[in-house]
Amino acid sequence: MKLAAAFVQALHPRFIPFTALVLAAFFSGCASRPKPAVQYCADGREAPEWTKKGAAAFPGDAGRTLYGRGEASRVHNHSLLRKLADRRAMADLARKLNAGVKALMTDYAASTSAADQEGHEQRAESARRTLVNESLDGAVMVDGCEEAEKGIYYSLAKLDADAFTASLDKHKDVDLKMKEYIRANARRAFESREKEVGRGK
Repeated sequence: MKLAAAFVQALHPRFIPFTALVLAAFFSGCASRPKPAVQYCADGREAPEWTKKGAAAFPGDAGRTLYGRGEASRVHNHSLLRKLADRRAMADLARKLNAGVKALMTDYAASTSAADQEGHEQRAESARRTLVNESLDGAVMVDGCEEAEKGIYYSLAKLDADAFTASLDKHKDVDLKMKEYIRANARRAFESREKEVGRGK
């Protein structure tokens, strides 16, 4: 404000009233601009950042953890509301894991010889389904938040890259070379999927 006052004084006298009016309106608008309302969970804590941003709220976990965010509303039964949000969080996680595994298998196929690629597509499709479905057994629900005023429940699921790679040995539909490739590159796949989420994809 002091700087603005000095600026007004430096102007030609005939411009001072108009300039002062413009500056007054500007600063008044800045001061009266409403702040975003703070949302709270039913348990009294401020709604976590992930309820709005999902995986983008955890930039430091890229390459180590996949997150799935789910939300549900318009369900009066609280237990069903939470279960629906949990299922949607797991579905979001499964979608990312599926995309990540598919990308890894595509890269793996490109790195193999023509002879090894024969029949690869069919084997890879079967292996991908097995990997995704069984790997989700290692996923866990880690948080939940109910915004009671809005009637919305948010759920957060996660799967660690270490848990994913540790489960590879039990997948009999995946050949050894493919397992080794996936194990070596799993973190890269996890990182790329969450980066895409951070860009709003």
